[in-house]
Amino acid sequence: MVNRIMLNETSYFGRGSREKLGEELLSRGYKKVLVVTDYNLVDNRVANMVTDILNNKGIAYCMYFHIKQNPTVKNVQEGVSFAKENNIDVIVAIGGGSVIDTAKAISIIMTNIA
Repeated sequence: MVNRIMLNETSYFGRGSREKLGEELLSRGYKKVLVVTDYNLVDNRVANMVTDILNNKGIAYCMYFHIKQNPTVKNVQEGVSFAKENNIDVIVAIGGGSVIDTAKAISIIMTNIA
């Protein structure tokens, strides 16, 4: 069962929620996604469960996966530079607290400063 909750934006959770990602991105007109994750999720092909959906929907993306546990300011700065270089217009985080916190920090800077 897919559930939907409105916070600052839209969050889906529950069985089948990952499949809603492509529809949500396309319905909002996003052109290029920054996928923020960590090396272990890329290496173990967990991130592929999301990037396969993006590929199947024809959604362009680039991946920033140099996140450390307890991310540093440098992680965020590198993520912002990477986002700018790749002209992203939306961020999708795959992972736990460090990844999500880094993605949020990149988003805040890209939205308000960059």
